[in-house]
Amino acid sequence: MKNTQEIKEIVAGWMQGMTFTSFSHAAGFSLQFEYGGFEPDRPKVLCLEIKARCYIGTIEDWNRFIAQLPLRARRTDSDEPALAYWLMLLMGSTIHHVQIDGEGTLSIFTSDSEILTVEGIDDVWEESWILRQPPDLGKLEIVCDSQGNLTTG
Repeated sequence: MKNTQEIKEIVAGWMQGMTFTSFSHAAGFSLQFEYGGFEPDRPKVLCLEIKARCYIGTIEDWNRFIAQLPLRARRTDSDEPALAYWLMLLMGSTIHHVQIDGEGTLSIFTSDSEILTVEGIDDVWEESWILRQPPDLGKLEIVCDSQGNLTTG
């Protein structure tokens, strides 16, 4: 079993240099990243399932952005329409750096000079975020539970 620091290093190693290629939304957002290099021990495709609150930039900048939107989300209290807009803008960007803090908050720094943050502590879902390889490519998985604890699957 890997300790928290080892898991953080694995996530950073997997994600750095990957390109954000697509996303979908169902009960949360699922982002897909692809790596175009030729390193044999590195995943070529990763999916990030986001369950907890997610935002672009600082939380203060995000809240200001949400407040100035001309239309509010109609069927949810969340920021999902705004996040979908920003994710569209980020598609094609490359991950320069990944950071996970002590509470499991995942911060992804992109080539567009943006920071995508997924909070590690959440009171709605069992997991805050899950990073995994698509099932048909193998069993690689890192889970951040709603208390901010990291585990490998």
